[in-house]
Amino acid sequence: MQKLERMGFIEIGSSKFKIGKSLFVEMQKLQPWKGLQELRIPILFVHGDKDIYVPYEDSVKYSKLLKTAKLETIRGAEHGFHGNKKQEEQADKVTVDFFLENLR
Repeated sequence: MQKLERMGFIEIGSSKFKIGKSLFVEMQKLQPWKGLQELRIPILFVHGDKDIYVPYEDSVKYSKLLKTAKLETIRGAEHGFHGNKKQEEQADKVTVDFFLENLR
């Protein structure tokens, strides 16, 4: 809290994402991670292991934390799977397969 007050932001996660005081206070109050842990529905993470915006390690960590989560790794893919048709198709396929498997 001292750093937050002094600098006006803090860095979170392995990517050192900066959040301001208002968001920090809201996250402390709402505690969304607790709600995620209580979910009993299937959850899918589709993540490129070369993502420079959202660290792949975060998806690995959260997919292990959540009992009903599954992580599909798109090898060599960056954020959004843009610019590589094969990676885009792979991400689309695992997503569609997940829905078909879990929405019946």
